[in-house]
Amino acid sequence: MSLVVVPSGAPHNFTAASAGATSMRLHWDPPVKRHRNGEIVLYELLYHDRLHPADDWTTNTSDTSIVVDGLQPTTDYVFHIRAYTSQGAGPWSSQLLFRTTSVLRECRPVPYLGVWWGSNSHDSTYENFRMLFDIYLFAKNTA
Repeated sequence: MSLVVVPSGAPHNFTAASAGATSMRLHWDPPVKRHRNGEIVLYELLYHDRLHPADDWTTNTSDTSIVVDGLQPTTDYVFHIRAYTSQGAGPWSSQLLFRTTSVLRECRPVPYLGVWWGSNSHDSTYENFRMLFDIYLFAKNTA
């Protein structure tokens, strides 16, 4: 039977990807096996707006990925993660800095609306004049 102590290494390969203007998907690998010092039972995520480090949030998960919601668009966030065994917490990871996307990047234009007008008269200045309006209506990208 091996002795269980706190992890001596932090999770690694810590990455982030946009999951929308107000959400991020984070993923990491557990500490390398020799630094786990037992079964990893929990991960603690600590994060804050880069400009307001005193206002931090924490969340826990037993998975090696999480989606963090409720963030502000176009804002830099700093993330740290650490692993727990049944005996307690290991060291924090290096910080991961990631910026949320803007709300406009979450929208896409719809196809244009074409308008045609003309005259059957051959002397009309505007004969067979075609005008296209590129109308961009933005809708939330659900893809």
